[in-house]
Amino acid sequence: MTNWFVEALGNREPGDLPSSVKDVSSNAAGGAAGARDPMTTATLQTSAVRSNEGARALLVAAFLGLGLVFLAGFAPASVLHNAAHDFRHAQNFPCH
Repeated sequence: MTNWFVEALGNREPGDLPSSVKDVSSNAAGGAAGARDPMTTATLQTSAVRSNEGARALLVAAFLGLGLVFLAGFAPASVLHNAAHDFRHAQNFPCH
């Protein structure tokens, strides 16, 4: 009595690769006999990376940073204190 897995392998030798063309006549979608199986077809996709993405990120970060500095610099002190005070209460930090 032999193992069913060994029988299924047939006469394959170590290192044999499966063929790239399969008979898909038993395909549930009704594939034609001898048609190429789309699951074994190799596809190569390349993606182009924009070279200015780093510069764009740096520009956005600088813009936000300068906006924060100027907002804090020109806002009245009471407005900044109240905003920080409300934030501390919202985060359950003790403040007084």
